[in-house]
Amino acid sequence: LRFGLEIFFWISLFVLAVILPVNVTGDQVATDLANNPDSPVSDFDKLSLSNVPESSNRMWAHVIMVYIVSGIVLQRLWRFSCDSVLLRIMFLGNSPPAGPTHTVLVRDIPAVMHVTSKAVKERALEGKALKKTETARRKQEKKDQAKFGPSKDGQTSIPSVNSISSGNSVAPKDGRAEIESAPTKDSGAPSSIEGVVLDMEPGEAACVRQRKTFNYDLSSTSLDPRVMAMKELDKGVDPLDLVKAEFDFVYPSGSVTACNMVHDIGDLLDPVDEYNKRTQQLRDYLDGYHDRIAKGEPLVAPNMLLIMPDAWCKEKYGGGIIKSVPAMEFWLTRLPELEKRILEGQVNARKLVWPSAFVTFGSRVLQSVSATGLHHHDETAWTVRGAPGPTELLWCNLGMTSTQRTVASSVVWVLFWLMCLFFTIPIAAIQGLIDVNKFGSFSPGLA
Repeated sequence: LRFGLEIFFWISLFVLAVILPVNVTGDQVATDLANNPDSPVSDFDKLSLSNVPESSNRMWAHVIMVYIVSGIVLQRLWRFSCDSVLLRIMFLGNSPPAGPTHTVLVRDIPAVMHVTSKAVKERALEGKALKKTETARRKQEKKDQAKFGPSKDGQTSIPSVNSISSGNSVAPKDGRAEIESAPTKDSGAPSSIEGVVLDMEPGEAACVRQRKTFNYDLSSTSLDPRVMAMKELDKGVDPLDLVKAEFDFVYPSGSVTACNMVHDIGDLLDPVDEYNKRTQQLRDYLDGYHDRIAKGEPLVAPNMLLIMPDAWCKEKYGGGIIKSVPAMEFWLTRLPELEKRILEGQVNARKLVWPSAFVTFGSRVLQSVSATGLHHHDETAWTVRGAPGPTELLWCNLGMTSTQRTVASSVVWVLFWLMCLFFTIPIAAIQGLIDVNKFGSFSPGLA
């Protein structure tokens, strides 16, 4: 607002004070009206450049003002840019030693997808077994209920709406399940350069210098980050310890204060979002219920529509694309079910590690060095950048490798340019349908 005020308001006043008298005191408009009364010019044109005669010295006022205004605008832009940099430095200087100012996002951790693929297979097998067990349990419950009737003490209590922010939270405020792993002590992680970077097999010499010639074995994989990481993971090293050992080797001892791997939360996003949505609906209904009681208005049991219900809803309320169910009964049973799914999803997510991690340094200087420097000679492994805020991340994309990101980006660009090149075809077709009657003048058969 201040920038716009200085640029547009004060400069406008200055330009009007200088240029307006130059234009008004000209006589070009009066001359044109005297020579041609039908001229399209009017008295209002006396305020513009049209009132200045051609080749008049008054033109110099306009030329000079262009340079003056351009210089003022550039000077103010430079001043505001410097102020923004100073504000950023002050913000970073006063930030606590945690969060994005001291954290980097590490992507493309080599060989971690190898561990992930194993975990995916194991989780798929466990999921099938749990599904069979759950199906058998529900069938048995239906048989027992049909035989003995519903139990008197089987009422389901409403889950506390404050459970989201409690110590056993299953749905954080931002709608995402939060999985945190505190920094652990070294558990078998290699701490020397031989164990992390230069783990060479016998006979794999990195280089052999012979006087003025060099003999390098280009087929050696001793410096391949994926091969080195695979060796460590095959030894039983945890991916978290692998990342911590890598950064402990590169930076001074004690520089890394925390290291957290990114887990697969894809299965948690939908139940957490629905849990927060249903909880908010219940809160809104209870608020309205309280207001009706205070005003003495009659209470009406609400119903709600379920569009494309899932398997749980179909089993409880029957099939169909759209179902109308009692809202209170639905909330009483749906919230515990979602809470159960979230807890199960958290357990499964901890078993699946993505090739991304957040590394927190004890110094902002080290964080800046790590975020702006080249961590590894292979640019497709150990890519490091400053950690963005939690709301600035697409968490599901953290599981993508550099190759997957490149392919996805290429596909998007190809589709974009195809749309730019061929968007006229559907537009022309639609326009032709609109103007089909006009074709009758060229071809009567189309009329």
